[in-house]
Amino acid sequence: IENQAVKPSRQSPAAIQTPLYSFSVSYGSKEELSYDFSHSRERQKNAQRFSYCFGVQRDKSNGFRHGTTTSPFGCFSTDGLNGEGVIYFKDYSVRTGMSYFSHVSTLPYSGTQTNKLEKSGFADYDIKIPGGSGLSLGINCNKSTIADLADANGVSGYLKFTTPFTADTPPIAIGSIISHEKVTREGTSSYDIGYYSLYAESRHFKISKVNLDARVAVDGYKNGETTSQVDYLITASYPWKQSTVFQMNMERKLFLPYASESYIHEDYTAINPDLKPQSSTKIRVGGSWYVSQDVSLNASIFRENISDYISWGTTTDRLYEPINIGEVKLFGVELRLKHNLTKKLVQSISLIN
Repeated sequence: IENQAVKPSRQSPAAIQTPLYSFSVSYGSKEELSYDFSHSRERQKNAQRFSYCFGVQRDKSNGFRHGTTTSPFGCFSTDGLNGEGVIYFKDYSVRTGMSYFSHVSTLPYSGTQTNKLEKSGFADYDIKIPGGSGLSLGINCNKSTIADLADANGVSGYLKFTTPFTADTPPIAIGSIISHEKVTREGTSSYDIGYYSLYAESRHFKISKVNLDARVAVDGYKNGETTSQVDYLITASYPWKQSTVFQMNMERKLFLPYASESYIHEDYTAINPDLKPQSSTKIRVGGSWYVSQDVSLNASIFRENISDYISWGTTTDRLYEPINIGEVKLFGVELRLKHNLTKKLVQSISLIN
């Protein structure tokens, strides 16, 4: 349910306010109930503009979540508050906010409950450079605590420079991302994980009739030893006819899950200090056919090779820990039929084999 209104302010008839209220409720399998409420407003006074947003959410399930990163086994409930604000100046903007979440997890066998508190804050800065370029930088801090027995602290930062966009030259972005996370448990060893990425990307540029998006990065993880590789993402589309578009996607990615969500539950999960990042290479080729203005069909084939695939295993103490199980190869076909019933109502059917 959403309600949006635009009306003049009582203090200044020239100032515009745009309050937005949003409320949603969902009920699914495993007796899961969740709701989310948020409110946002944007206001402009003279040449300065600012906005804010805050929200409340709750998620509860009486069933078991199997094999997920946040809770491998158990019932759970989550309550949270979040808020942020943005101030826009002439040549730069400042965005900052914070959130607070309480996660209660009930173990399926012993019935033991653990309460995890998660607090985070962030600050982002966007600066306009004369000539049309832009510079963005930000920092994010996160702290998670469970019953005074374990805690995880994480910090990440990024820096991004973007060139101006013109009709002849698409924008090019160059940036870096650095993050570090440390988990400490009472009576056990600490767990440290670091990540860095140096990347360059460009979007919406053309070679003849082919539309391209490209990203190249050097990504690395440090988990005891440092593992790094060159990653890439290339997306191409070719409008063969007015009703037919061919598409191709190639991606190579290095991935290692963070520790605070997976390994902090010492009652039923264990730390794996020898866990290696998994590396995957995916290729997807397909096309879209627009049968009419309201009906379209998309078909594609995909293949993915994964080395050092990460899954859940058991230890000698019957604890669950993430482990590398070797190589995994995926191959399949995806079909999707899309039909626009009205301008605001769309139905689609997908089949993946």
